Formats: sequence, structure tokens, C-alpha cells
Amino acid sequence: DRDDHRALVSAIAATLAERENPVSEALDLGRAWGRLLPVPEGGLAAVMARSGFTPRATAHGLELQTCPLLDAARSRPAVVCTMHQGLIDAISGTPATLEPFAGPGYCLVRTQ
Repeated sequence: DRDDHRALVSAIAATLAERENPVSEALDLGRAWGRLLPVPEGGLAAVMARSGFTPRATAHGLELQTCPLLDAARSRPAVVCTMHQGLIDAISGTPATLEPFAGPGYCLVRTQ
């Protein structure tokens, strides 16, 4: 259930936010999460779609037009968005950088 998933991530974000190195731990957690996910044909975009992000390829990168954890990301962006960066690191076949809230209504994944 999506609400249970959101509650779990909110609890993880709140716990990490109180740690000595919350950003580093969030990045490690996101990478571990990504290593556990199967990567279907379509790679990063397919994983992000399956996870509820509504990706759209543009000339600038991959726009993530929805975020399944938007409330948590707004309240603790350094932790939640960094977990998502770790997920992207583990899934992407090329170096990629997440730009949280890059434009109105979306985050952006830039590949290098």
C-alpha cells in the first residue's frame, strides 16, 4: 500500500535526519535500495516509473513529474532527495545527478 510506503520512508527520513551524517547515510541507503531492485528493459526511466515518479525524457535529462514521497521530500529534502540520488546512482548506467525541485512540478535527473 502506497500510504504504508510513504509512512515508512517518512520514518526513515526522520530517523536519518537526527543522525550525525544524515546525508551520507541517506545516500548509502538509496544505493543499497537500488542494488536490490531488478532493472528492467528501459533502465532508469523504467525503474523510476515503476516507483511512481512519472519520468519524461527531455533534452535536459529525465524529468520526474511526480514524486511518490513528495510530502517527505518537502519536509526533509536533504534526506529524501539524497536517498533518491543513491537509488539513481545504483540504477543508472552512467553518472547522473538529481536536481530536486528543478522546475515547476518536477525534479530533473541530468546524465553526464
